[in-house]
Amino acid sequence: MWIRTVWGTWVLLLSSWLCLSATASGQVINAGCNDTPGKAPVEWVIRGQPFSALSYVRTFAVGQDGNRRFVRNERYPIRIARNATGCLRIDIVDNPQDACAQLDVLVPPLCRDWDVAVFDLAHQAVTHWTGGDRGYPGSVVVRLDPSQLGDAVRYTSEVPVPATETASDEPDIRVEILGEKVIEGLGVVGVRETRTVRVGAAQPVVATIHEVWMSPGLRLVVQVIDGDPRKQLTIAGLDHVKREVDETLFQPVAGYPVRILPVHLPDYASYAAEDVRHLSFWFVRSFDGGE
Repeated sequence: MWIRTVWGTWVLLLSSWLCLSATASGQVINAGCNDTPGKAPVEWVIRGQPFSALSYVRTFAVGQDGNRRFVRNERYPIRIARNATGCLRIDIVDNPQDACAQLDVLVPPLCRDWDVAVFDLAHQAVTHWTGGDRGYPGSVVVRLDPSQLGDAVRYTSEVPVPATETASDEPDIRVEILGEKVIEGLGVVGVRETRTVRVGAAQPVVATIHEVWMSPGLRLVVQVIDGDPRKQLTIAGLDHVKREVDETLFQPVAGYPVRILPVHLPDYASYAAEDVRHLSFWFVRSFDGGE
């Protein structure tokens, strides 16, 4: 996704010739989600499991009584969705400004504009536009290069699989299978990794956890809990989960121009780089570390 000033600059510079047809460039690309069979391998496209949700990362202080007190959002919440054919949508506020930058509020106010990216991985394409009352809903379509496609698949289709038992050479790490429960109406299974840190003989032992709850059916991480359960925890997860999604979410805004970025444009794939990077927020945190 692109910063607003960059968006405006390259749209103005390229608008006279970006409308070259996909056929003329030797590539067939459609805006939004295309339900026709694609040439790319599709075994990793998750079909028949639509959902929409709000993805968040929040920090909580833990009191002596064990109760959690909200401290702040670690990033502005993002909306994610997947339709029945496996197309993905992500709405992100990258640098919240003005009234919506209230990350110390449990649910920050809605920003006046945000970036939208719809990924059609089966056809190796992403469609980008800006939503909200200050955004420009004209869209641009870019083909993903092989590296970007691989990253997008890894971020959104590969469920993290933690170890099932503690390795003998890591005595300070313990892995527990937590069983099943329901989060946001979804049946999930959980695994907790507890790491014990011994600073010194005069220092207390510190135990931190990394707990992951995932939905095997949706192939989706639903909640992750990190930190010291006696002091502070960071909880990353999904709420407002719905299993029915509006198919119009995966198509460009009607009535506005759609531009196909020709694949012969030098460094064409760089225009999709930020969209792909933002997909790293899709699975919050895994046992491989990081978001």
